[in-house]
Amino acid sequence: MYSDSGDLVISIIAELDTTDHEASFNCFFCIFGKYGRETRQLFICTRVPIIKFTYTIPGGIKLKGDISLNNNIGVAKTDMIAQYIRMDPRVRRVLLVLKKWGARREIPNYSVMNSYGLMMVGITFLINQGVVPPLQMLSTTEVTDETWRNLGAIHSSSSLVNSLYQCGSPGVAENLNFQTANGVRCLETDTILPDCPIDGMRTYFYSDIKAAQSWQSKNTDSVPLLIYKMFQYYGCKFNPMANVISPRLGSAEIPRAYLPQLKAPSPNIYLSQRQKWRKDLRLLVIEDPFELTLNCGRNAGPEWVECFLWEMWWAAWIMLPKKKGNTHSSITHMMLPPPLMVCSTAEVWVPVLCILKNQVCAGLDNENLYLLDNPEPETLINMEVTDIKKVATGRSLITA
Repeated sequence: MYSDSGDLVISIIAELDTTDHEASFNCFFCIFGKYGRETRQLFICTRVPIIKFTYTIPGGIKLKGDISLNNNIGVAKTDMIAQYIRMDPRVRRVLLVLKKWGARREIPNYSVMNSYGLMMVGITFLINQGVVPPLQMLSTTEVTDETWRNLGAIHSSSSLVNSLYQCGSPGVAENLNFQTANGVRCLETDTILPDCPIDGMRTYFYSDIKAAQSWQSKNTDSVPLLIYKMFQYYGCKFNPMANVISPRLGSAEIPRAYLPQLKAPSPNIYLSQRQKWRKDLRLLVIEDPFELTLNCGRNAGPEWVECFLWEMWWAAWIMLPKKKGNTHSSITHMMLPPPLMVCSTAEVWVPVLCILKNQVCAGLDNENLYLLDNPEPETLINMEVTDIKKVATGRSLITA
């Protein structure tokens, strides 16, 4: 995901001869942080401790970066994202737009959801669209229609999902490290997949670089169309109250009950608990594909989630061509930073949503929004009128 404005992420591997690893980490970071060249900010309280630094090179250019310690699993996650990018050039372009959009709209942050969680949202959608296959369940890139049918069957079966996660019995999360005699089988070849354990976690994914580069997807959608469909899906169709976003399974429609290890029951059980629901409610559930008990959206409050989905809806609406040849300005508009930190309070975005809904509906009635007859590939998006109306249909999880 490298770009000219991207951060440099460094992982230091150190052997600490002590039983108190947390204290050793803190001591190591406190000493290491003193040697920063210019600006440094120490994060000890994050799940993975990091140092953020700024390094100035000749010419006054400032490079920003993060340093983490013994983050082996983080390296594996980076390698997996790189493998998905190798398989189809559209993956990188879609994820870069998603990441840039998230940064400009001030969505990812360390206290709620970082950019990695946002990448998992994008990869899940791209697998669901058949742009790339689910690498954690394959030993080959020779994927047939039967593989996709098998994957669809898994999505609709609690027992099949349970077997993939090697639980002892339905609804009980046990043995999450896949240490069983049977193991996990490839969807295409039916062979047992290796574990590739790191820090006691199963980190397998199909990592043959040469084979990945020869992958040919049957999905022929252009990059702009994929971006639009992604924003439209999460903004209009995704139901966080009922489902989990799972990049490992390649679906954002996995029922919460299928993945009990994430400890995210239906939010409905909290509706009658006025004092407890804000603390324990997990309105957004994004499975980490390696750390299977980790929800990347576990800290997202209800206002933040509602705003996040509304931002997706708004981005899809922005991408609709309002005038011929005006697509690029629409993308620029989508990337504008918000005037306020809208994710912090519902008081900001609820009135805006109501006003915008009325304006969009009035615009549709007056035919002020129209479709382009001959859109050019990779630049403009040809949408059906029914799709526009779907995008123009807002909904509120909190008020519903």
